[in-house]
Amino acid sequence: MRNRLSMLLMGIGGVFFSLSTTLAQEVALEYTLTDSIIVIADKVEKIPEYTTIATKLPAPILKTPVSSGVVTEAMIENQHALDLGESLQNISGINPQSGFGIHDYFIIRGFNTLDNGLILSDGVPEPEVIIYNLYNLDRVEVLKGPGAFLYGANPLSGTINLVRKRPVFSNFGSLSLSSGSFSTYRGALDAGIANRQKTLAARLNGLWNGSKGYREDKDNEVFAINPTVLWRPGKNIQMEANVEFLSNDYMPDTGIPLVFDPVSNELNQIAQVDREQSYQSTADMSNQDLVRARFVYEQQLSNHFKLVNKLYYNSLDWQSTGTLINGAYPTQMGNTIVQRTLQKLDDARTILGNQLELYMTAFTGGLRHDILFGLEASRFTGDYSIDIIPQLPVQDLYTPTETYMPGSLPIYPFEKGEARQNLVAPYFLDVMDLKGKAKLYLGGRYDRITLTDDIKQTDRDYQQFSPFTGVSVNISDATVLYANAGQAFAPPSIRIAGEPDPEKSRQLEIGLKREWLGGKIRSTLAAYDLRKENISIPVQGGLSQQSGDQRSRGIELDVAAQMTENCASLFAYTYTDAELTTFAENITVGMDEMGNPIRMFVDRSGHVPAFVPTHMVNFWHTRQFGEHFGFGAGFRYMGEQYIAEDNVFKIKNYSTLDASVYYVVNRTRWSLNFKNITDTEVVMRGFGPYSVLPAAPVAIYGELRVTF
Repeated sequence: MRNRLSMLLMGIGGVFFSLSTTLAQEVALEYTLTDSIIVIADKVEKIPEYTTIATKLPAPILKTPVSSGVVTEAMIENQHALDLGESLQNISGINPQSGFGIHDYFIIRGFNTLDNGLILSDGVPEPEVIIYNLYNLDRVEVLKGPGAFLYGANPLSGTINLVRKRPVFSNFGSLSLSSGSFSTYRGALDAGIANRQKTLAARLNGLWNGSKGYREDKDNEVFAINPTVLWRPGKNIQMEANVEFLSNDYMPDTGIPLVFDPVSNELNQIAQVDREQSYQSTADMSNQDLVRARFVYEQQLSNHFKLVNKLYYNSLDWQSTGTLINGAYPTQMGNTIVQRTLQKLDDARTILGNQLELYMTAFTGGLRHDILFGLEASRFTGDYSIDIIPQLPVQDLYTPTETYMPGSLPIYPFEKGEARQNLVAPYFLDVMDLKGKAKLYLGGRYDRITLTDDIKQTDRDYQQFSPFTGVSVNISDATVLYANAGQAFAPPSIRIAGEPDPEKSRQLEIGLKREWLGGKIRSTLAAYDLRKENISIPVQGGLSQQSGDQRSRGIELDVAAQMTENCASLFAYTYTDAELTTFAENITVGMDEMGNPIRMFVDRSGHVPAFVPTHMVNFWHTRQFGEHFGFGAGFRYMGEQYIAEDNVFKIKNYSTLDASVYYVVNRTRWSLNFKNITDTEVVMRGFGPYSVLPAAPVAIYGELRVTF
């Protein structure tokens, strides 16, 4: 079957290649070498019209048969969004959270990104366990639903692409300095230089950020530098070398414990303590050193052929020691104690790969085809170890005193792995223009993955084809009806014994896209049904079993308005109905006489997944008056959401309000940003069902940016 499929794909490719060559004289220039946009001090927000994440080439958002979102650099700057989570609040269907305060964590259409999503930078897979700083981004793009037809394993519910700034053939520079609440200081540089012949250009982005943090003893520091060089030795050839070095130093944070209620026999209320109170040990730390390297070769072969080859390398070294809260429990002495565990992580991972892509245009039977053929090959290595101290000295809930001294308690090996993964994957996408009345998308990717782990004595081979089909029909010049269907997969965790099946998802989606008032307002209404099977659920001793299925249905509405050149608005509404259709969880229910945990399986089927509110609303409006003054304001509503699959504790619904003002004179821009103006008490993801993490109260940040 696999051989026949490969032969069929090769045959289709040969036919299109032959037709394209034969019709070379009939095809206009379609694919050109790409440039970037220079950042200027008085940039005004513009509603994006194009996206690349659905086709890997710029395509009108109105015409693509998918639900996607774009957050521009101007919006990132006006909202003073420092990390990826803050920027993604502008897109429907996404609930940004925090992973222990040291890495980004998102829920897209009811599924978390660590297990079900894929984060890319310039189309290259990212490690997904860091905080993504936005100092060097041109925009953020999101493709909701399965994205495996272009990007391979793991985008079961969504794909996020960080599009970084590229060199341009101009001399420019921008330096920004900011400070604000919680002793936060930040400096960012964006500078470029080019020769007069416009054959050589370079760009340098840099960042330093330091903050005491809102909560006690939660200092963090970030340093990053990203030089890029672009060379055009000929009219139709360009080469780009890009290297980025990033160091993240954050203090882990599992938040405030939930208190055990003897009557209900559950952890069901937040401890009534100062929201800044921390129960972390003095040993806590987290350092992440990341290296990204890219070398991209682009050549315009002819008016209708373009070749792109991207060689990439990512390396992450993560050292972390973190205290995990296991809840707060009343004692017979009348006080309440906080139980804690210490976990130490040593994680080193690298990925080396190459993407070779050919873009072409052809005509068959009067139909136009925009075609992509690609081949990706990569090798991933990951060596990690997890050690634990099962029980740190307990602390009093209201008057915590740290008695643990690093090295004073034995630390036990918990889990270790040495994973090696090789991947080879051809993929294709054919966008057929049906005489201007409709567009038909046909695509797919065939992944061949071999996975080994000598420590776990695992040796596996997965072969999976991920299809996608979509259609957009022009009801009128301003209205497009679309539908799509797709499948995705993820190799199962190496923690699962035996020969498990890949985790799989499938989605059906229909939607309506429309322009109003001559294109001043654009809206997308989407309805979807997304299902995942073979979910890996942790059991005991670091192992997992495939005993879960989940489904999510929802409606999303995105409205973008550009009523005038200096006025932009964005509205996003999300309705989600998600359910764990089959889910059996192995939990600790007590201790035996020897102090060992007693575990049992509990059926969570029918429960709501964690951090999936039924309703979410986001609105942002920005307006510039004349050449100098501008302001922005927005609010966000988040419905009730459970913090764990047991559905015991629920975060209450809340609303927050943000605002910004700025003043531009000559080449200088002054700005003030106000976050959570109403000082709403917001809690986010903590550690499982045991704790919650308080988000920051009202905060003010000021920035000075000079362009030269």
